[in-house]
Amino acid sequence: MSLRLVRTSLAVAALLCCSASLLAQESEGDAGIAARHPGDQGIDGDSEVVFVEDFEASLSEILGRWEDVTSPDSMSLTSDVPASSSGTNSLRMHKTPGDGTTGAALYRRIQPSDAEGYERLYARMYVKIGAAADVIHHFGTNLGGNNPSTRWPMVSAGNRTDGDSSFWTGIEPYGEDWRWDFYTYWMEMRSWENDDGSGDSCYGNAFLRDTADGDWEPIGPRVRRGEWVCVEMMVQVNDLGESNGEQAFWIDGQLIRDGGQIVSHLGPGYPNGSWLRDKWSPEPAGHPFEGFRWRTAADLLVNYVWLYVYTEEDSYDIPVQFDDVVVATSYIGPLYSGSGGTGGSGGSSGTGGRSGSSGTASSGGGSSGMSGSPGMGGNAGDGERPASGDAAGDSARPASGGGAGESDRGTGASSATGGSSAGGGDSGGARGSGAAGRSGSDSRGSGGNDAGGVPGDGGGPSGSDSTNDDGGCGCLVAGSLPGPSLPGAAFTATLLLLARRRRR
Repeated sequence: MSLRLVRTSLAVAALLCCSASLLAQESEGDAGIAARHPGDQGIDGDSEVVFVEDFEASLSEILGRWEDVTSPDSMSLTSDVPASSSGTNSLRMHKTPGDGTTGAALYRRIQPSDAEGYERLYARMYVKIGAAADVIHHFGTNLGGNNPSTRWPMVSAGNRTDGDSSFWTGIEPYGEDWRWDFYTYWMEMRSWENDDGSGDSCYGNAFLRDTADGDWEPIGPRVRRGEWVCVEMMVQVNDLGESNGEQAFWIDGQLIRDGGQIVSHLGPGYPNGSWLRDKWSPEPAGHPFEGFRWRTAADLLVNYVWLYVYTEEDSYDIPVQFDDVVVATSYIGPLYSGSGGTGGSGGSSGTGGRSGSSGTASSGGGSSGMSGSPGMGGNAGDGERPASGDAAGDSARPASGGGAGESDRGTGASSATGGSSAGGGDSGGARGSGAAGRSGSDSRGSGGNDAGGVPGDGGGPSGSDSTNDDGGCGCLVAGSLPGPSLPGAAFTATLLLLARRRRR
């Protein structure tokens, strides 16, 4: 083979790789639905939005919008809200020492009137974990699907899901080092028992970890306790017979980058990396991610959202606030101030990659709004072992490293030029023309209704399709929710199955 042919082949391969990366690229910063609705005002009327909860009502009204409520006595309203929010309330879930609970939760189905769920769904919410909060065992920001749909969480810890009945995934603040990562259950998830991922016992798989040489250390964004943080996630189901499903998460409107690639958006062919047991380690020299086979049945779709705080330690003190929850069929983005492009949050002090070099996250576009919150860095080590006698058996799982990396990953700021610009109001699905520009994607992160009836208290039917008269907040755009809910105690029973292993 001639040198010219080799060079041509390499160039074509590079072009194909670049094209695949561009096709896989999700929006960031202010290039989403929120930019059409400053302060989220009127966002419940957007044609792409299917559910909104802004907590702007009495507590009893709010809880009545959700089908399954756990520990309502642990919930209250507070006047502390995120910057740029147009509301005056947020919801506080507070696991207090000795209260006899395992935490608190809100769960409800998200379904159109003519289907079991959605093929692709995004959920954005603001969370504020107390500055001195004890370690959280499990946490939702969580999306998933059940077939048939259920009025309460249906998860089975330690087991792969059935492709015709369920899957679920969340973004969790892992371990004592407080770092964000996926915690994912699906039909082809990996086991911790063997290096190749084989084995019968499976717990939520993580996807932002260092290689085995780095002791599986977490590399996702560091959780900033005591601050409001915008967490958004997306799930795309696979085509039947294919492994082309996806999932992604954003922190303050930014996907997570490391080693020249986006690592918090996984799908068929991206990012590059490798598996070891139940952990995926993104690395440019690795093989392309295979994609997700979430389902084998057409009716298994994304059809619920789940907010929760869970611990097995009754002595723990864990206050968490939630606000401005939006579920939609396209990227939502952070709250928008309406004063020009924010360039995405987290841009002013993003820190570096594995080498510990400082990041150069450039803030873009506008001058106000989500201006320069501290850069995100790293994700906490799982380092967990099954408790004896639990679903994993008595044999302890090898510790997976656990500790936080010395250097944080900067998410960077997308250089949005002029914010969301065109496309205000109901644009029929258009995202507006102010898409976030990217000047690079290296590890330092440069670059970046018809309102249906809502259930009454306890999740029961609200009767006919009654519209919500408090500005539409809490309405399920796709239709009403029939039938009674399982009591909130089901949450405790579910998560006792879910979370039998403890984080080190």
